[in-house]
Amino acid sequence: EGQIARLALLDFAKDFQKRNPQFRVFGIYLHMDEATPHLHIDFVPYVTGSKRGPDTRVSMKQALASRGFVGKGRENTEYHQWMESEKHELAKIAERYGMIWEQKGTHREHLDVLNFKKEQREQEVAALEEQKAQLQTAMDKLDYKISRYEKAVETGKLTWEEDKCI
Repeated sequence: EGQIARLALLDFAKDFQKRNPQFRVFGIYLHMDEATPHLHIDFVPYVTGSKRGPDTRVSMKQALASRGFVGKGRENTEYHQWMESEKHELAKIAERYGMIWEQKGTHREHLDVLNFKKEQREQEVAALEEQKAQLQTAMDKLDYKISRYEKAVETGKLTWEEDKCI
């Protein structure tokens, strides 16, 4: 299965520049050493014919607009539309190799370092809160046993049962 995925990814990579002429591709890397074979594609998006400044400029938004991708709000940006287009292209290629794209809906946006660390701290805090709750329950049980023992000592009715519970 990994080798079939490799062939599909290589086909996808081979035509990436043709599909995206407004990108200057300078590196495509196939990773087969992780759970899911995948590509990393390095490119610079550019647009020509700029009316202000240099004729050729680096601009992802304008490069995608030149291909007809128009943003429609925060959830449906040019970039999002383009990524969906590329995913569907990969799905078509994979289908030729007998693979079906299983969309699990588990993709998470990449986090910057600050937000990643924040998320990690939140998970640590949640784990510590759980540990604290367990310790509090244990403390409550001990407090109950101690109060029973103290009461038994005060009344002089210390039985072997109370003595054993401590």
